[in-house]
Formats: sequence, structure tokens, C-alpha cells
Amino acid sequence: MTENQRQEFLALKKQILDQSFKNLNKMQRQAVETLSGPVLILAGAGSGKTTGLINRVDNLLTFGRGSDSPEVPEWAGEEDLAFLEAFPAEPAPEPEPEPEPEPEEDSFGHREMVFSMVIGLVLGIVLFIVAPAALTNLIVGEYDDHTLAWNIVDGILRVAVFVFYIWLIGRMEDIRRMFMYHGAEHKAIHCFEHGLPMTPENARQFPRLHVRCGTAFLIMVMVIAILVYTIFPLNAIISGFGVPDGLPKLVLVIVARIVLMPVIAGISYEITVKWAGSHPDNPLVKVILWPGMQMQYLTTHEPDDSQMECAIAAMQAVLAREDAEAAKAAKAPSAARRWNGRGHRGRVFARAPPAAPSRCQKPVGNPLRRRNQDPLTER
Repeated sequence: MTENQRQEFLALKKQILDQSFKNLNKMQRQAVETLSGPVLILAGAGSGKTTGLINRVDNLLTFGRGSDSPEVPEWAGEEDLAFLEAFPAEPAPEPEPEPEPEPEEDSFGHREMVFSMVIGLVLGIVLFIVAPAALTNLIVGEYDDHTLAWNIVDGILRVAVFVFYIWLIGRMEDIRRMFMYHGAEHKAIHCFEHGLPMTPENARQFPRLHVRCGTAFLIMVMVIAILVYTIFPLNAIISGFGVPDGLPKLVLVIVARIVLMPVIAGISYEITVKWAGSHPDNPLVKVILWPGMQMQYLTTHEPDDSQMECAIAAMQAVLAREDAEAAKAAKAPSAARRWNGRGHRGRVFARAPPAAPSRCQKPVGNPLRRRNQDPLTER
């Protein structure tokens, strides 16, 4: 190498080291570039001594002992100088994560979910409110002329539509399999409530019907609806506003049924879930829930072993989560449980500070490394 090439070699070496450790302060840089012999660092907490140690190891591994030498190695040649010239001006950027593939056009996204919910809601209102009301109006006549008979016939037609609908969809293979999981769920709950080990063998001995089933709740909704619609003073509204016969009166009846649905659902919930669920052996409960229990023969089927195992695993996961929340609530101080003034359990989240970025990431194939030797060390 000529003298100019030797000076260029030293200048490039210094430029590469400056670039690699440009984020260090003067004292850290001195510790990092002192490679001959041990280094003692005296510093207070948070002053960056760990950063200095990590970068010193990085310097040793990446550039080798002797990188702090101001001399050009005797073995260095034009090929080594070319390696230094090819060293990138800046470290290669970390590869960006690949963007998530856009959903295909036929995927079921948020818009499709909203659309299906709206269609389901409209279909439910038409099938279980509008259609029975229209048929009842044709069979019985005007609402205010035969109020009790009108509500009874309307309720019977609503139950008939519901039973036929469940029977019809139950003939679909996917729905039938879902009903088998429904039966497995009931058996797993029975097994837990009887205090037995939750195994498929223990759960299978119990019936697939349960008093707190949603099917019984829906039947109770339809029964309670007949009572609520009968005692609701709709005739007074019709007379007070002078609603004419025919379509206007029928529309008012349908609107009143839709508006009263939350009240009916609330009453049915208290009866089916709260009262009946707490007194399953009460003879009156058995009489009241008998229609809903019989309806479960359509919405549940005997499950296979894999479905039983799935239901038990789901039940155990729920129980484990409830136990963990109960234990956490018992250990938490009362002040933490009342932090928001509404009795919610408070949580304290401890978040570790972000780790300092590593300086050990360098371009692959560093030109200062050659023939598994320390390129900046004299032979």
C-alpha cells in the first residue's frame, strides 16, 4: 500500500468506528474503544455504564482487538482498503414487518356483519311479530273488538312459527351439530352443579335439558307476551286518538308489541333465570317451565365424546378465570377496589421501562473482518 492508501485506510477505519458508536458520550466512547486489557467503569445509576459495557463487547466481536490502534496492520492491502470503502455509510435499516394481507372480497368483515345483523333483526320482527299479527287480524278481526281472543291467537301463532322455524333449521347439518354442542354444554353444567369430577363419563349420565336454557327463556317470553299485551291499555290509546280500523290500527298494534319487548324480556328473565334457576325442584317451576323444557328436545341433541370434551374444557376455563378473579379481588386492598367510586375492582399495572436499543446490530459481512482474523490487529 502506498502512503496515501495507508492514510485513506486509517481515515476510513476512524469513520466506521465513529459511525458505529456515534450515540455514545465521550467517556462511554473511551471505555468502548479501550480494548487492550481490562476496563474499570465507575458511574452512578442510570449514567449509561451498562450501555458502555455492551458496546465494548460489540466492538470486540465486530471489529476485533486492535481496532483502537492508530497503526495500519502490516498485512493490510488494497483488497482490505476496498472492503472499507464498500462499508455502508449507515447501517442497513431493519426490515419492516410485512403488511397484513388485505381481506379478500368474499371475506366476512364488519360491514357484512352489520348487514347480516340488520337482516336478522328485520326478519325476526317480520316472522315473529308482523306475520302473526297480520294473520290474527284476518282470523279474529279488529284488535279492540276481541282483545283477549286476539292476543291468545296471536301468541299461539307466534309459538307455532317459532317451533316450525327451529325444526326447519335443525334439519341443516351444521345447525344439528351446533345443537349437539348445546346438549354437551348442558351436561357439563349439570356435572359441575352436582359436584362430580368433570369427565365425559360423568357428564354423559345427565340429561341434555336445563332449566336455565335460553330456549326455555324464549318460550317464556312468548307466554309472558300474551299476558302483557292483554293488560296493556292499548284500547284506550286507540279510542283516545281515534285510530281508524284496518291498516292504521294494525300498525299501532305491531308498534306497541315492539316497544313492549324489553319489558317482556325483563319479566321473563326474572322468572326463568333468577327464580326458576334458583328453585329447579319446585313443583310450580316444573309446571311453568314445562313448555320450554320440551322445546329443548329440538334445540339439543346427544353429543359425541369430542363435543363433551370441548364443553368440559370451556367450562373449566370459565371456572379458572372466575377463581383467579375472586382471588385477585380478595388480595386487593379495599381502596383499590373502590378507586372509581362504583365498586369496580381496581388494578395496578406495572410497566417496565423500554429496553435501551442494542448496538450489536451491524451489517452482515463487515469488511473489517477477513479470513477469521482480527483485521485491525498487527500480526
